[in-house]
Amino acid sequence: MPRALFFAFLLLLLGALTGLAQLPLPADPPYAVAHLTGTTNRDGTNAEVTALREFTRRGGLFLIDSSGRSEAFNTSVAALVKRVWPDDQLVPLMPEHPLFSAFIPQAAAIKKIDYRKFWHLTHGKSETPNLHALSLHNKLAVIFAPDDLTSGLRGTNTWGIAGYAPTSAELLARNLLLWPLKDLPQPLTNTPPATESTTQPSTPPLPSPSFSPTPPPKAADGGSL
Repeated sequence: MPRALFFAFLLLLLGALTGLAQLPLPADPPYAVAHLTGTTNRDGTNAEVTALREFTRRGGLFLIDSSGRSEAFNTSVAALVKRVWPDDQLVPLMPEHPLFSAFIPQAAAIKKIDYRKFWHLTHGKSETPNLHALSLHNKLAVIFAPDDLTSGLRGTNTWGIAGYAPTSAELLARNLLLWPLKDLPQPLTNTPPATESTTQPSTPPLPSPSFSPTPPPKAADGGSL
């Protein structure tokens, strides 16, 4: 499956599981999260550097994960981050950070993390998430996962991948995608279902595209051409 379609499917799946589709979304920027993954060097063009800086300045969250845990990718990403945000730096996210809590009802309280067996063989035992973050104006702007998230989200168990087990990858992805909604007003919980006669929907449905086909021209004798 092409990567763009895969992550579109992931967003739809998480929306169904978490009620994301019913939550208010930030209007500026129009996309709350941008994602970068890879296995080789990722230097970034000058246009990409400018776009990333503007995206985070407007409040977007830039999520990076290393597919398979590629050291070449990790090294190049560290350089890219320094190039985009020269006055700031990535720092480890501590286990007590709110990102790992149920900061809104749809988020998961993550007490421990399961890594793949290959990760344990190469890095030892751990149940602590390995995420690094860069903040701008006291707000998370960049989150970097040097261990694999992408393969875990696909549910694969391929040997040689150093990263999160599928269940933990899904929990982390859920909270990462929901994080931009943390400070927005949330819908009331445990409210009675709406009824047609007494309640109007809180968010009006998007209008359906309307098409007004032009009728065929009339022939001189009144019939259609």
